[in-house]
Amino acid sequence: MQITTLPVYSKLADPAEVPAELAQRLPADWQLSQHQLETYRALTSADVDGVAPTL
Repeated sequence: MQITTLPVYSKLADPAEVPAELAQRLPADWQLSQHQLETYRALTSADVDGVAPTL
């Protein structure tokens, strides 16, 4: 059996929108995608009960 996945595109997050506590932990040459930043925000929000991937 062979499984083929299609490429996924997510625009890069604006570095100015990345919280300082997260930006300090990233390697100097890394930039988050927008969906990664939104996931981080959801995971660290007191208003969100859970996070699950969507298809």
